[in-house]
Amino acid sequence: MTSFVIEEGATMIFNNKCEVRYNHDKELISLMKDFTENPYF
Repeated sequence: MTSFVIEEGATMIFNNKCEVRYNHDKELISLMKDFTENPYF
């Protein structure tokens, strides 16, 4: 389970050890920009 803050690129990872990661999916977002017209990507 995750919670995302788009302005900061922060994602809260809820797992056995909860943590905040910044831009952890940067490469995935970059790839998605090539395949979508969604303004959030």
